[in-house]
Amino acid sequence: MEDLLAFSDESHGKENDCFVCVVIHNIDGPGLRDSESQQYLARLASCSHVRLVASIDHVNAALLWDKKMVHTVRDSSGTAQIVKTAAIVLQSLTPNVQSVFKVLAEHQLAHSDEEGKHCSRERRHPSSSSSSPSSSSSFTSTLMEITNTEVAYEVPPYFRIYKDGRVERLVGFQDEFVPPSLEDPNTGVSSKDVATNTEVAYEVPPYFRVYKDGRVERFVVYQDEFVPPSLEDPKTGVSSKDVVIVPESGVSARLYLPKITHQPHPQEHKKLPLLIYFHGGAFCVRTAFTPRYHNYLNSVVAEANVVAVSVDYRRAPEHHLPVAHEDSWAALQWVLSHSNGQGPETWFNDHADFDRVFLAGDSAGANIAQNMAIRAGVNGFKLSGVILIHPYFWGVEPIGSEGNDMNVKEKVDKLWLTLCPSTTGNDDPLINPASDPNLSSLGCNKVLVCVAEKDILRDRGWFYYETLGKSGWGGVVEIMESEGENHVFYLLNPSSENAVYMMKRLVSFLNEDDRVPSLS
Repeated sequence: MEDLLAFSDESHGKENDCFVCVVIHNIDGPGLRDSESQQYLARLASCSHVRLVASIDHVNAALLWDKKMVHTVRDSSGTAQIVKTAAIVLQSLTPNVQSVFKVLAEHQLAHSDEEGKHCSRERRHPSSSSSSPSSSSSFTSTLMEITNTEVAYEVPPYFRIYKDGRVERLVGFQDEFVPPSLEDPNTGVSSKDVATNTEVAYEVPPYFRVYKDGRVERFVVYQDEFVPPSLEDPKTGVSSKDVVIVPESGVSARLYLPKITHQPHPQEHKKLPLLIYFHGGAFCVRTAFTPRYHNYLNSVVAEANVVAVSVDYRRAPEHHLPVAHEDSWAALQWVLSHSNGQGPETWFNDHADFDRVFLAGDSAGANIAQNMAIRAGVNGFKLSGVILIHPYFWGVEPIGSEGNDMNVKEKVDKLWLTLCPSTTGNDDPLINPASDPNLSSLGCNKVLVCVAEKDILRDRGWFYYETLGKSGWGGVVEIMESEGENHVFYLLNPSSENAVYMMKRLVSFLNEDDRVPSLS
């Protein structure tokens, strides 16, 4: 490392217009994990003329680094194996590290007659087409991406997800590549690669498009974002972590603990209400790990002082409804299995009060929460309460203002039929609770329905409130309307006056305080 730093300084001193391309083999290996090595790497990061520091697997690096070794591998393994291995390596690298391979490949093509050597002292001038990072911030970002090996959760034997969002498929399920053949030796069949089928089967604006080859493309505004959990959120002090609930399907959740539980002896403190939350997104977009939902759950947990679970269910159109409901039911059963204090998740065992369990959700998630509450009641589970925020309910016959714009109503009608092909229609109890014969079996003591004045789903929320009150259910149902607001406004502008008031109302509901909070 000292030699490398000395060479870097020497190069910069002699030629101010040059940059040094540094390739570090196996940067995440045990030899570079000690503090001294990390300090050297930090010093490299501070060098303005160091353009690339990359990690290349030292086994597969030979495929593009040393021409002699390429020939050796080809002789022993065959061309197909080289192509397969190189494809896997290239696909697994970050974009900045891929540019290192580009530099090396260009050099080999330009010097095809040279014997392969480890050109640790070779200097190259930047070309106008170079995509290499030129700033220390770009370098640091790349280095962080390469070295982050902290696992968020994994689903054996299929895949592992790291806290920086990377996905690693485990060995038995890593992608394999077989090149096409002019003539297969066993069958005589010829094959070739063609561009992916771009013919559209159907699309559901503004959410997604499905191609005839089965691919699903979510539109830009709804493409998945991932924010990792945090040991302690800097704004709220809330801790979070991810867990796998059903390994076979990949159903998972993010758990949240308020700051008050970070005490030396948490057993001395009383247990807290437990909130099970289902995210919205029309059953087809967003996840429990989307920044908006992560930030919102952090705020709710901090304000209400509750333990929370945000369920990540499978989505349409890859998994048509009622898969999301079945996944959510499995998650609810898993959470409630901790009620005896002996479950696998210590956060529940140590901090959650299972005599105060609440379900909540927004939009599609509110639909799920309501259906889970009915299933809980039918199956003998008793919940404390349910919060339905801008619930996604619908029906065949328009109510209130739904008939004002028949084009919009037609789109909403078709959306449900697309999401749930097996449905009986828009009066299916899953989407229209008024048609559910088990509505009076709702398994909780109280319900809070939140609606927004300008939301197309507003009238359905009011209709649910009125229908539940007349159903014979023995609990108390409340409703609050946010004037001048539209669908899920509180996620888009959490600091607005109406969003702040709504948060106060939720906190009051979760803490069994019957007083309606004031705006002040």
